[in-house]
Amino acid sequence: MAAFFYRAHMKKSPFLATLVVTVCFLVSSSAQGATPKSLGKFGYWQTYLLYEGKAPVCYMTLTAQPPRKKKGGNKRGKVVLMITHRPAESAYDVVSYSIGTKFKPSSDVAFKADGKTFNLFTKADTAWAWNSATDRALTHALRKDYSVIIKGKTSSGEKVSDEVSLKGSNNAYKQISKACDVTIRELGK
Repeated sequence: MAAFFYRAHMKKSPFLATLVVTVCFLVSSSAQGATPKSLGKFGYWQTYLLYEGKAPVCYMTLTAQPPRKKKGGNKRGKVVLMITHRPAESAYDVVSYSIGTKFKPSSDVAFKADGKTFNLFTKADTAWAWNSATDRALTHALRKDYSVIIKGKTSSGEKVSDEVSLKGSNNAYKQISKACDVTIRELGK
């Protein structure tokens, strides 16, 4: 399935193709026994480093329980917000958000952080930025703000509005950036 998605979108968006390959590598690395090393906990965020061969992958993840199920609404699993650096592939600040259920196919998800709104596309249960510029801008906003509001629709058409606290995001980001030798853009710039 990932190979089909990759081929279908490779010519339209090289970034999207890289992103799909990145996710596949993360999944296959886990399946092949690459064990992530914890870099520490910062507020609500956990930070990790793993190696694919000699190439480091650094990421920060926040896992939370979704809001209580509305009567008649879809049951959701945990929600996961993640930011990933893959220096060997020149992929930095890759943001993903897993909703704990499937998104409405071909729908957009709105992230509101630091007074700005960012639109992401969906694939199954995860939302992704359309390009690396959006990833960078969204990551910067997530580091600056106290919370993010994420709005979208589930596959059944149910509206979702999650507010996720970002406590510790800037320190977690500094940790993964240091581990992967990534230059940090200072806040406020």
